[in-house]
Amino acid sequence: MYLLLVFMPVKNQCVEIPLLFKFSIPSSALLDVMVGDTMGEIETYFGLCDLIFMGGSLVDIGGHNPLEPAYFSLPLLTGPIYRNFEEQFEKLIDTGGCFVAEDEEKLALYIVKLLSDRNLLQNTGVMALDVQQQGKGALNRTIEQLDLMLFKN
Repeated sequence: MYLLLVFMPVKNQCVEIPLLFKFSIPSSALLDVMVGDTMGEIETYFGLCDLIFMGGSLVDIGGHNPLEPAYFSLPLLTGPIYRNFEEQFEKLIDTGGCFVAEDEEKLALYIVKLLSDRNLLQNTGVMALDVQQQGKGALNRTIEQLDLMLFKN
């Protein structure tokens, strides 16, 4: 079963999309695409997905946090407008944990390519997780550096 969390710009490309306004797994769970539009349930959606398209990146919104799905070792796709998380996306793109689709047509091609190649799908997810894990411990390192600066003899 392939489940893909997508957002509205892709909707017109899909034949049938179940909209889940309150999370429940539909009885026809052999769905290709699922659109999540609720708050506070993103981790549940990520747990069901094989591939994530980060919405708000094909339009001038600036994208959403790619490190959330990367934590689940999920391969990422984004549009070209990801300024809200530019540093994180650049690392993910440079390491192969994310691909940039310039438009809806290229997005569809990436989706087909990744879902057709399980090795590429898995390797992309592993690279995304690796980037996410690189930031682990940043708060503790920051506090240690502040301690050194503030309490210098």
